[in-house]
Amino acid sequence: MLSIEERISEAASYLPGNIAIIVLADVDKRISDWRASGGQEDSSYMEQQARYVENVAKVYKKKHGQ
Repeated sequence: MLSIEERISEAASYLPGNIAIIVLADVDKRISDWRASGGQEDSSYMEQQARYVENVAKVYKKKHGQ
């Protein structure tokens, strides 16, 4: 089973650089804020961030026939 970080990285690899940078910067900020506020690594919020990147990649692949 992949870690949250591995899932995010794998999903982002399907995105072109300019989109990946925007998505990963957003997720990085969200995760950093979450950790700074005492959020735990195994929380549903972290899972939600991985699903967000996976969903962006899924939509991109669907729109571009991949």
